Amino acid sequence: PLADLPAAPAGAEAGAEIKLRNPLLEAYPDREEGARELEARQFADKIAALVGHWQISDERQQRPAQYADIMVLVRRRTHLKIYEHALRCAAIPFLTSRRGGLLNTLEASDIQALLTFLITPFADLALAQTLRTPLFGCSDEDMMLLAGAGSKVQGSSSEGELAPCPLPLAPHLSWWQRLQQLVEVETATPALLRAQRLLQGWLALADKLPVHDLLDHLYFEGDAQARYAAAVPEVMRATVLANLQAFLEIALNVDAGRYPSLPGFLRELAELRRADDNESPDEGKVSQAGNALRIYTVHEAKGLEAPIVWLLDSNAKPPADKGFDVLVDWPTDAKAPAHFSLYTDRASRGAVREHYFEQDAALAQREDLNLLYVAMTRAKQALLVSGSGKLVENSWFERIAEVATSEQVHPLARMQPVQSAPLSPQSALLGSQSPLPDPRLCAALPVGARKAVMSDAQRYGVWLHGLMEHLTDAVQGGEEELRRKLNIPVEQMPALWQHAQDLLNAPALARFFDARHYLSAANEVAYVNAAGQLRRMDRLVEFAGEVWVLDYKTGERSANQAAQMAEYRAAMQAIHPGKVVRCALIFANGELSEV
Repeated sequence: PLADLPAAPAGAEAGAEIKLRNPLLEAYPDREEGARELEARQFADKIAALVGHWQISDERQQRPAQYADIMVLVRRRTHLKIYEHALRCAAIPFLTSRRGGLLNTLEASDIQALLTFLITPFADLALAQTLRTPLFGCSDEDMMLLAGAGSKVQGSSSEGELAPCPLPLAPHLSWWQRLQQLVEVETATPALLRAQRLLQGWLALADKLPVHDLLDHLYFEGDAQARYAAAVPEVMRATVLANLQAFLEIALNVDAGRYPSLPGFLRELAELRRADDNESPDEGKVSQAGNALRIYTVHEAKGLEAPIVWLLDSNAKPPADKGFDVLVDWPTDAKAPAHFSLYTDRASRGAVREHYFEQDAALAQREDLNLLYVAMTRAKQALLVSGSGKLVENSWFERIAEVATSEQVHPLARMQPVQSAPLSPQSALLGSQSPLPDPRLCAALPVGARKAVMSDAQRYGVWLHGLMEHLTDAVQGGEEELRRKLNIPVEQMPALWQHAQDLLNAPALARFFDARHYLSAANEVAYVNAAGQLRRMDRLVEFAGEVWVLDYKTGERSANQAAQMAEYRAAMQAIHPGKVVRCALIFANGELSEV
């Protein structure tokens, strides 16, 4: 069912107690956003429950599902932060495709605060944020000490009063000046000592080095990568480190790195933060995803697949037409548009243009269905769909629910009463029946298959098959052309080429590869067997009175080869009823073995 908040009680009548909300402590209750947050929490809980319990079929073996087996799809990025927050709270590793969010991340905000302090040392708030970052790791006690009222400076006395501060409180001094004074009187903690030493050196470089070089100094001397990696949870580590690297690249990528000064760079960052998602810098890309689920928009997921796919926010309302747009009807074969006009709102459409708007709406609906097809076909085995709020007509959730609920009920929703074991007194108080999960839950749930990585021998066999296919075609290419076409490494090509030539020139095999000896021949002949499975034969050669089915083998003999060739023979006998069908294996050493 859709995630939705319970209806508000109908008790706001006359005489009912009125409770006021403190706007500083309690956000305004947005029912739509609250339902979406409920969906996000249920989504995170379900992900945590299925990982390690659902089973993935991997080369005829089953293994527990991992986060990397899950792909999460959203239609738009509008509410993506809500679902990301739920995943972070549940400590679930994920990689997101959110655009334009780099400058709003916490780690990018830390570096911007540090750069702000370097051009304005009197900015106490920027210094306070900088000291609390993983770069320096100052504790609350360190900050209280710097403020002149810390527990380490004013430790509790025996009477329960605060001990006097060794430095006189000077409200007119900035925090940077106070930090320097603490170092001079040797009352600073090790964290504050390190911060003062590094900041002092960076202040001297801030107006001398280009921005990128300055950032490089900050990262290296501050040991930024290692310190952030140690400070953040493991599930966020790869993303945080990628964002730090992406921020470093901004100094070179934006406007080709030509900034007159550090203040100019910060002004440029402020403008980028105010820009829309398409113009502001993206978050860093993680090179190694590891065991983390992936979040994409449906458009980004084209061409990708996963054993488990979760379609989020599928009950969202379509975006409203805000008007003030262009209406164009331009047939593909026409030199000019058949219609071009501007419109403001719905009332300004007019009856004359109504059929153009109807065509546009039909096209949008067709594109919506195409997008839904893309989303559903990303799943190899399991497709999970969720939404929030009241059911929206013609939404993706409604379309899928109409089909799914009419055919079967998911095993997780089925419960069976217990009748064998006697009830305990505690159970009797709760009822006469105790529900147990459906016994099918104890069995492994197949949710997709993952293709195993080929061995070197298997890869060699694939390349040899490809060479034999192309070299026996009517149109052949040169050695280098075939190497590029088949993606064969340069160092492997000489041996493979010689191997293929030896097979083609072997006297025992000449009648199968020399066109003067046979009527016709074809490579990679495909057919569908009685079970509806697609089969493919390496080479089919037709002679006057017989047909030969050839299968290349680079490995050793196996027991299932005879059954495979028998199936080939039966299929080809139905196509060539007047000829004898013979089957043979061609091994890597040139041996012809008839089966």
